[in-house]
Amino acid sequence: MSLPESSMPPHVTNELPKLIRAVQAQSVATIAAAIISKMERPISIKEALDIANNIRFAMYPAQGNAAYQAWQKTQEQTLSKVIA
Repeated sequence: MSLPESSMPPHVTNELPKLIRAVQAQSVATIAAAIISKMERPISIKEALDIANNIRFAMYPAQGNAAYQAWQKTQEQTLSKVIA
């Protein structure tokens, strides 16, 4: 049984991956902002980016990405910092 042809116009199909990445980035940013606001202390930009990166990789694994593979090796340690 074959899959039905897409009923979306080509320009929509071409833009869909960009839309998905944008929605993923927005959800990561929203969760990171909530975590950071609850920390009740000033944090550096690097800390904020690290938190967002941890959330991104936890929510959206990126198999084959070198940064994701490096993160995977220390994920328990890094996630405990985000959750704590």
